[in-house]
Amino acid sequence: MVLLTAKGTPQDQLFGTRKGADAYLTKPFDPELLIEKVKQQIASRKLLSDKYAQKVRLEPTDTEIKSAEGKLLEQAIKVIEKHMGDTSLDPEKLASELAMSASTFYRKIKKLTQQPPGEFIKSI
Repeated sequence: MVLLTAKGTPQDQLFGTRKGADAYLTKPFDPELLIEKVKQQIASRKLLSDKYAQKVRLEPTDTEIKSAEGKLLEQAIKVIEKHMGDTSLDPEKLASELAMSASTFYRKIKKLTQQPPGEFIKSI
């Protein structure tokens, strides 16, 4: 959040920062500085999003997963492990083995893992 205000005292800046401002700009402001601050915030958020999306690792465990999403992931991992040496395993074949359409499988896996199904298969 970029806070643009006429209040420029150190106490006001501290208050704004404590309320969650990532950048604190006082009036009058330089439009180029405002644009640059916004660009930096967007880039920072994108880097964090990319970093955590890449770190998603799904590994089989012995713990019981009770949610419907967890059961789907557990079943998908089992099917992938069963076909580990099969180079013809693709998202469509995996979806078929899980008794769902390819589009539904794509949507659910993408939502749960932040990865497309092909990347999910490779990660396992």
